[in-house]
Amino acid sequence: MGEADEYYYFTLNTLAGTTADFQGQLTVKPIDHESRIVELTTKGSVPAKQVQFLDTLMAVFVEDDLREKNLTGAKTVAFLDNEISKLSDSLRRSAAALSSFRSSRGVVDVGAQSGEGIRQLSELEAMQAKVATNRKYYANMLGYLRANQNASQMATPSSVGIEDPVVNNLILQLTDLNSQRAALGVNASTNNPLVTVLDERIHTAKQSLIQTLVNMNRATDIALRDLNDQLARVRGTISAMPENERQLARLKGESDFNDKKYNFLVEKRSEAAIALATNATDKKVIDKTELVGSGPSAPKPGLVGLISLVAGLLIPTGIVLLMDKSNRRIQSKEDLSRITNIPLLGVVAHGSSADKENMLKEVKGPIAESFRSIRVNLQYLSAGLDKKLIGVTSSVPGEGKTFCTVNLAAEMAQSGRKVLVLECDLRRPTVAGYFGLETNAEHGLSSYLMGLSTLDDCRLKTSVPNLDVICCGPIPPNPTELLESARMDQLLQQLRQQYDYVLLDTPPVGYVAEFFVLVRHLDANIYVVRQNYTDRGLVSQINELYDEKKVKQLYMIINDMHFTKTYEYRYKKNAYAYHQ
Repeated sequence: MGEADEYYYFTLNTLAGTTADFQGQLTVKPIDHESRIVELTTKGSVPAKQVQFLDTLMAVFVEDDLREKNLTGAKTVAFLDNEISKLSDSLRRSAAALSSFRSSRGVVDVGAQSGEGIRQLSELEAMQAKVATNRKYYANMLGYLRANQNASQMATPSSVGIEDPVVNNLILQLTDLNSQRAALGVNASTNNPLVTVLDERIHTAKQSLIQTLVNMNRATDIALRDLNDQLARVRGTISAMPENERQLARLKGESDFNDKKYNFLVEKRSEAAIALATNATDKKVIDKTELVGSGPSAPKPGLVGLISLVAGLLIPTGIVLLMDKSNRRIQSKEDLSRITNIPLLGVVAHGSSADKENMLKEVKGPIAESFRSIRVNLQYLSAGLDKKLIGVTSSVPGEGKTFCTVNLAAEMAQSGRKVLVLECDLRRPTVAGYFGLETNAEHGLSSYLMGLSTLDDCRLKTSVPNLDVICCGPIPPNPTELLESARMDQLLQQLRQQYDYVLLDTPPVGYVAEFFVLVRHLDANIYVVRQNYTDRGLVSQINELYDEKKVKQLYMIINDMHFTKTYEYRYKKNAYAYHQ
């Protein structure tokens, strides 16, 4: 950490990753369609580093091209050096043998007859040496071409020491094709049609050169056999000479042959060394790397700001619209009005767990005021009809029908009416928990309908004045048969006479058929939906029943309404503070 609270850090990159980064930033393109000049550009956050990268790239490229061209020349020089080294020993031995023979035998000159034979022998041996050397050149070049026959890029063989015009012409043609291929390979892939055509032409040129070299090898073999035959004849003639002259001629011919061959190889080695020293690449850097522009090309603050502004407006709007379109759950009264004509009694405010536990004791607060409003609406919405038996149901469990049943009954009882809560959900009973009673007690609706309990055994007083409750009791195996029995009809008639209101907590409509068994006894029905929980398709099902008049006097309640999260009811979030 520096004095100005600046932080410095290092980023470690792999060689492959760094290479990929620079390669991705590099752009190569010709300055014109037919031009052989290419332009290299790159972008980066540090201009000096990008300049150094381009300069180094081109320096390495030119150096590598020159190295490939020098490879063949270096091999030729190495081959000639090896041959000269071996011939030097032969030359010294032949000279020493000739000097020793002259001194030991006292021979100084030979006759005219032996001189002619020696001359012919020397000429034939020189010709043999030249043909043999050429054959080595051809064999060396043929081996190199065959070893790199399938390579797309290779150094062009050197023509140093080869005098045949056909071979030299093919070597020049292959050199030109390789130069074209190297220039095109800078900015074109291997799948480029031009690269494919050049590769095919290079392959054809190689095959032609290989075939020509094979034919030249065969021709040199024939020439060597002919020279060997001539030498055999000349040697046979010389062998007939006196022994001293013959031996002197042989030693002198061997010495002369080695001397001529040595001079020939030294000359060729000089030519190869000169060609290697003067070799140059045809790849050149025309312009040095320069920084283009007067400032950074990216980022552009104005454009970035505009994009940020547009994104900041469009993305949240798109998300809100997408969430709204994809949400299939009931959110407000407006959602209900679009899919059903069933009257709405009211909404129940969202409350904490503590608020719900204190509902039966606390007569103030948003939730209590919600049920007070629902009670008033229920009394006046139906133009004064006397609704003794009121069924409360929903589509699926979890929507709060039991919660609404218990609290609406408590609100009615606190207004001076005599009220009873009858738990008719004999599959998943929950009413006892609201009043602190024993769940699945011995006496309840199920035991009464089975004739095991009396009405007084089942009916229990609650902590709320004027409010009684009949819980489920033991869960029966046949709840549908019990609810449609004659004893259930008699019970409802009796309760109708004894209470101002009887609220029936019925099973969900979408799960079982018990609600339709009880609906014929009910004077009114309340259908509970829960905000952000009830699916709109479930409301469509109950709406069809309402439109077909299979369920009469049907009203709806929206439970667990978050006023602060719903625009339609947001103004109510502080409305109930007036009643505190």
